[in-house]
Amino acid sequence: MSTFIELFPLEKFSKPRTVSNFCIMKYRIILFLLTLRICTLTYSQNTVVDSLLNELQNTRQDTTKVILNNNIAKALYKTRPEEALLYAKEAYCIAEKGDIGQYKSVTNDFLAATNWLLGKYDSAIVYVQENIHNFDSIQ
Repeated sequence: MSTFIELFPLEKFSKPRTVSNFCIMKYRIILFLLTLRICTLTYSQNTVVDSLLNELQNTRQDTTKVILNNNIAKALYKTRPEEALLYAKEAYCIAEKGDIGQYKSVTNDFLAATNWLLGKYDSAIVYVQENIHNFDSIQ
């Protein structure tokens, strides 16, 4: 029967570990590919927002403006929440002025989610409560 020291000699565990050049290169390539992927995701999102902004400048109907502002807010809500909040507020003002109730609730959702993401929980609660009130008045 062998002893513990014979099975696991101390020399095996006391050698310093070295990282091979292959491992270092592998991690650098992975890091480069991840960085490249993030850049392409950001670029593609900017093109969507740019096309929506072009459509917004060319439209005259209030309903279309509300829809486009909501879509812009949706596209920006996770990456640039401050900007998304501005577009959602603009959509809310247009929906309020034009009395477009069906789009007002969607705008309230974006306002609540964006305010919550920014840490403005009191404002988020106000928009959620307004949505509940609107829903109750419909029924």
